[in-house]
Amino acid sequence: MTSNESAYQPTKSLWRVTPENPVRYHDRLDYERCAALHKELLELGWTGSGRSLDDLETNTWFEIWGQEAEDCRVLLSDDLTAFLERAQIPKTDDEYSLFFYVYGFAPPKRLWDTFHWRFDEPEEYRYLTLLLANLGPSHPDGLAFDQKTNRAVMQMSIHDASITLNGRTPWFPLEVILSAWLNMVDVGKIQAVEETVQVNEKFDPWICCHWNQGMVQETVEAFSALVDSIEARMKDQGMRVTDADQPLLLDASLEAAHIPHGFARSFLSQARRPSFRYIAPGVSVPNQDPFSQQPFFSVEYEEQDEDVDEDELVIKPILLFTSTRIVSLASEDEKNHPFSWPYNQLLSFPAGLYLTESERSAGHEFEDSARFVLPFGVGGHGFARTSDGLQIGDHQDGQDACCADRIADLYQPGWNPFIEMHEVRLVKILDSWKGMVERGDWTVGAEGIQDNIDAFKEADTEENWRKFIVPITW
Repeated sequence: MTSNESAYQPTKSLWRVTPENPVRYHDRLDYERCAALHKELLELGWTGSGRSLDDLETNTWFEIWGQEAEDCRVLLSDDLTAFLERAQIPKTDDEYSLFFYVYGFAPPKRLWDTFHWRFDEPEEYRYLTLLLANLGPSHPDGLAFDQKTNRAVMQMSIHDASITLNGRTPWFPLEVILSAWLNMVDVGKIQAVEETVQVNEKFDPWICCHWNQGMVQETVEAFSALVDSIEARMKDQGMRVTDADQPLLLDASLEAAHIPHGFARSFLSQARRPSFRYIAPGVSVPNQDPFSQQPFFSVEYEEQDEDVDEDELVIKPILLFTSTRIVSLASEDEKNHPFSWPYNQLLSFPAGLYLTESERSAGHEFEDSARFVLPFGVGGHGFARTSDGLQIGDHQDGQDACCADRIADLYQPGWNPFIEMHEVRLVKILDSWKGMVERGDWTVGAEGIQDNIDAFKEADTEENWRKFIVPITW
């Protein structure tokens, strides 16, 4: 789905978790707030799909499951019980999902399927699956909840428990996760649509939009803010700053590079071209002619027909901002390759900031996902981290922490606690770079950022690793 319009503009409630309205309780479940956020999500899906709130009839979990649910009370915490007594579930015969990634509350017999056999008393019923996943492999799970800490985490498969229970992967208050889902609706990433709308993957009423104009605008504004920060420091040093009054790339350059209609093309044609060359240490803005020499466009994708419909396109990795340094990998270094098959067949390519591959026929795709590829690895010193706080190179599913050099894991989220996994969004890297400029971490000169690409080695130092962390988000 390549819709570039949000289906509707929801009214945000005051229950949302924001920097100005943070989590209220850190030692218990805020069941009142969570029930209100759950209701907001339910009603956004209901009205967004063309239904009237006058027709929304609901029950609670205990009302639906009756004696089965009542028998669970002795195994549920008081706060979780209070939440389940308040959260509303629609009375409908349709296959109606609470959200794109979760169908709804697990029935009593499914609550402890994933966890109870992993623990002995008194921990046997500590963890449960609160909401069942819509997506996932042959053994889907959902939103896991810890009754002891009153925190939750998304695990699409039952096998993901080896990661979420490793003692290092962070869990979050339920209201934080519900607020993140609502934010995805705000920006139109997840949309509720009418029954007549048909896409490759839909969990009525929800669809996942690979990109939309709101996401483009958000990224364009982040890029403009980064450029403004650099140019302001150039002016402070008495340097002349000229306004190019043109986009990053002209239509002719985008046509020559065969960039399809979508997020990449929209961003490159709407973001303004800066007056300098280097947007980050050793990383330059694209030039009109060389941009067409996309390294991964030469890799053949067997499933891609020449006359494929736009909504079925496979979009190959796109090099946005390039370095003059070249990455050279050994054939056996598969874990260090930034991209999956068939692109991992290409072992030599420029370092730089790439948009990742995506398939429009798939349901869960992000055309604004990015990887920053370095010509060297970071992480081996044990300081560099992904957004989840784990060391770069951590095996995740092991009980012991570990680290390793990786060329493309800087800025990546690690384990995503909110939804199915995906790479970091481009806007978040641009925000991070702006912070580096404004704090004075990078030197600004006549050509923009003066430092060379080795400046990113600071991400794996005790003094500076925190500066390279992108805050965890959906």
